Amino acid sequence: MKKFEEQKFNIPELKGISKKSVEEHLKLYAGYVKHANLILEHIEELAKDSEKFAYELGELQRRFSFEFNGMRNHEIYFESLSGGPKQIPLGSEAAGLILETWGSIEKWLEMFTEGQ
Repeated sequence: MKKFEEQKFNIPELKGISKKSVEEHLKLYAGYVKHANLILEHIEELAKDSEKFAYELGELQRRFSFEFNGMRNHEIYFESLSGGPKQIPLGSEAAGLILETWGSIEKWLEMFTEGQ
């Protein structure tokens, strides 16, 4: 059975995101990894008699999807914060949507940082 491992990220202090917020999300991420692994172990055990435990297996699979998605979402989030701030690549889909909607990346950034 596959075991998920908690990844490590190089997240410096960031303007606008507190160190405490990052630490709390790292704890949350660790919980998602731990629970995804525990659920997979339980699924493996119950699958030995899948007819008898059909309902429980369905519920565990639903819960696994929640834990797995939380784990992966945090990995994407932390990877984007690793190494500090980065420029949005001008040819990227994100840059295209920003330009289409706000006219310039600078205008979007100004509105984004002001919370509008």
